[in-house]
Amino acid sequence: MKIISVLSSFLILSRALAQNQADPALFLNPCEVRCEGNVFRRTFYVNNYENGICSENCVRFPRAYTVRGYSCGRCPKAFDDYNELKQAVDEYLADNSASSAVAILYGHPIGKWQVQKVESFEYLFDGKRNTAAATFNEDISAWNVRSASNMQYMFASNTAFNKDIGGWNVARVTTMEGMFEDASSFNRNIGSWDVTNVRDMAYMFYGTKQFNQNLNSWDVGSVTDMSFMFSLAESFNSPLDNWNVANVKDFEQMFADATAFSQDLCQWGDEMTSITSDRVINMFISTQCLLEDDPALSETPVSPLCFNCRKPGGV
Repeated sequence: MKIISVLSSFLILSRALAQNQADPALFLNPCEVRCEGNVFRRTFYVNNYENGICSENCVRFPRAYTVRGYSCGRCPKAFDDYNELKQAVDEYLADNSASSAVAILYGHPIGKWQVQKVESFEYLFDGKRNTAAATFNEDISAWNVRSASNMQYMFASNTAFNKDIGGWNVARVTTMEGMFEDASSFNRNIGSWDVTNVRDMAYMFYGTKQFNQNLNSWDVGSVTDMSFMFSLAESFNSPLDNWNVANVKDFEQMFADATAFSQDLCQWGDEMTSITSDRVINMFISTQCLLEDDPALSETPVSPLCFNCRKPGGV
């Protein structure tokens, strides 16, 4: 049975190679060939690396092949959990060369890593957790973060990161607390993120220097904590009037010292029915709001919310 498996696996590859030579227009990529088998029990797989993806049902071969620009070689190891990923990140930050042990095991560059099983990405590139992470700025846009539930402080205190991660699938994430806190360079469009399951956005953009992207289409209906969310976000001044903040319990210093912010949030007033006055303290202090006073929750409509919500023009 083993001999038959070996022969059938090689016949599949040979057939693909023969068709390539016979008719280049009907090019078959042997990296995409799938069948069961374990040829010689080696660690080399046939895969399409063009997109940085390894099939889970690879055909194994005793050597690597390169055909018409497709490189077929060893599948990089997929990460099983957060601790394994965190250790690998630290090793990569210490030596990010293609010949490093971590690159050989997991792939190179870091953007090709297989992180689809990992549920937590907390503090991963936090410059306080690892000082080398403070200057990390490599492309990780292709990371499959579909299993992620925790992204708190992922890029905190990172002064360099500014790569496009707007295509990430964050639908399962429940906390983004401090995700970009003091990420002074980050200013990418993440407005298409599905944040419907996120409950904690406290400190999310705290201390960002450049961030000023449109987040108005976010469904924040599950969020309960927005305290300090844009505090000290010096450039942020994008509209948020479409947000459903009915479940938010804490707005304390949400925009404090966001020195460019001047958006009318009067539409939030009807939804701010289940919070207490100590949870809106200094909500708009040191901003460009027409009124920086704390919202009077006992009044109808609730006002001010950066603007005077009881007078035309908000003055």
